[in-house]
Amino acid sequence: MPSKSRESPPLSSILPPLIFGTATFNTQYNKDPYALDTTGLVQQALEHGVRAFDTSPYYGPSEELLGAALDTPLVRDNFTRNEYFILTKVGRIAASEFDYSAAWVRSSVQRSLQRLKTDYVDLVYCHDVEFVSEEEVQEAVRELRRIRDESGKVKYIGIS
Repeated sequence: MPSKSRESPPLSSILPPLIFGTATFNTQYNKDPYALDTTGLVQQALEHGVRAFDTSPYYGPSEELLGAALDTPLVRDNFTRNEYFILTKVGRIAASEFDYSAAWVRSSVQRSLQRLKTDYVDLVYCHDVEFVSEEEVQEAVRELRRIRDESGKVKYIGIS
């Protein structure tokens, strides 16, 4: 049986050229990210043609805020889930804390799905791999491939 990756087109052929980064939905950049009009920003981005959003569990409440913004009636009524991409990450937990184990990758993906209020994410990156060993990255990629191939909850896998 062919893997999902062989049935899917190359990511480079379908990923939009402009991606809305949500790292600023975080206390690293904003004193109170919950006070930002994240819903308005996401809705305006979609209305102006942006079709991809990048986030990470490392970005504090970013996944929750993005998920809430995408789960509004305006978005649900005007954009189907397959009309935009959600990109998130695994591995980096804090400034100097990383976990690329299979168990953490599974937990992180599941938590991201809940926070983002979606059944799947289009792309999951192994986040900031330069700080961990090659073996740790390989374990994470193997687990992401398993998730992709067995459940379809991850469509593409990347390394950053």
